[in-house]
Amino acid sequence: MYIKIYLVLGMRMTLVLGDIGGTNARLAYSKSAYDRLKNPKIFNCKDFVRIEDLLDHYFTVSNINPTALSLAVAGPVLDDIVKLTNGNWKFSKQKISKDFKLEQANFINDFTAQAYAQVPYFSKDYQIKDWEKGQSDAIGKLIQGSSNQRGPLLVLGPGTGLGVATLVFGNDEKIVLQGEGGQVHFTPRNHLEADFYFWLRERFENVSAEEAISGRGLENIHRFLIEKEHYSDKKTNSEKSNAADIGEAALIGDKICIKAVKLMFGILGTVAANGVLTNGCWGGVVIAGGITPKLIDLFKESPFWDNFSGHEVYQELLERVSIYIFSDPFGGLKGAQLAFRETLEKNNYEMFQG
Repeated sequence: MYIKIYLVLGMRMTLVLGDIGGTNARLAYSKSAYDRLKNPKIFNCKDFVRIEDLLDHYFTVSNINPTALSLAVAGPVLDDIVKLTNGNWKFSKQKISKDFKLEQANFINDFTAQAYAQVPYFSKDYQIKDWEKGQSDAIGKLIQGSSNQRGPLLVLGPGTGLGVATLVFGNDEKIVLQGEGGQVHFTPRNHLEADFYFWLRERFENVSAEEAISGRGLENIHRFLIEKEHYSDKKTNSEKSNAADIGEAALIGDKICIKAVKLMFGILGTVAANGVLTNGCWGGVVIAGGITPKLIDLFKESPFWDNFSGHEVYQELLERVSIYIFSDPFGGLKGAQLAFRETLEKNNYEMFQG
């Protein structure tokens, strides 16, 4: 009995942490739910047929026999069968627990993990500094508002897809509202966005925000701009095709690529405003993921803030909301660990109450 309680408290375990996206998978482990991360690794999902193969490989190269797992996955995790929204992997939560002989396993959405990762930074004692390019801090304030740092927080960001979650601070607990906000309908705000929307409608039955705000969203925008010839300067007809190349080209002055990046961030501003208004996220907006920090100068020049705050009825309220940039590449792993810890502490409390 005492050994069981010791394990529930999160001690004397080998806890594997995973952040599984549509393109890359990050893994690490810790010796408790409170210990620092050990041996963090990044893998290309295409290198493994199944997620089980990835886990088995990581266990082998790390020379560990895990007793617990906390996995953040880019997709819904409500049922036993989990399928990545933008990937080929599909797995059974129960089967993974059984096959790897895990004593405990926790499965959450990847942006639920990103939301949990914000908890240390939005505590009463932490002062978030203004964002500076090349800063060492994982988070920085890009746009200063007057919002309450302990209010509900919207966490979202483009990657392979578009992740969205809401972090709510209670008196003694943190609650993350996880959903699939990237799948909301794309709502254009101006003529250019409307043209892009109808261009997407010719190709997709359901035009989600993710088709505009993600790696493939950037590729869609880029193709749209070239096809519709919104530029008279033929030198701008870049043949870049993938999101990474488009971003790199934008940074060195390619006009169509610059326009594509700015258009994507403008649409992100609308989605962020809708999320704030829907969930009352007056505590701020955190933009997570690797895309935005790399393109931060173009983000600042984009119509993000105009689309975010430009509301006929609630402009004054939206202008109070601070915008933060979160750039920790292992934030999802830290969030997965914190989510696991929350579950342990809750179960421990209920056990002693019972």
